[in-house]
Amino acid sequence: MVFLKNIPNHEIEVKEAERLVKFFRELRPGEYVKTQVTASIGGAVYPDDAKDFETLYKAADEAAYRTKKSGKDGYSFYSEQELDRI
Repeated sequence: MVFLKNIPNHEIEVKEAERLVKFFRELRPGEYVKTQVTASIGGAVYPDDAKDFETLYKAADEAAYRTKKSGKDGYSFYSEQELDRI
């Protein structure tokens, strides 16, 4: 779980998600890392996607499952999910 404060716009959210995905992709098996690692990231933004921690957590979790269903090793945002449902 990662919390970011004072993110001014969606472009910065995307940049941070891409940075996390890249970090995990670049981990290579060695002394401390025993296997290849990938990340399926789900993002949600307060207060746009939820007004309390529990609902925000569920929104991010739903977005993470969307990432897993679309092939893993990437990211999705909850608000983009809502747009796709319309």
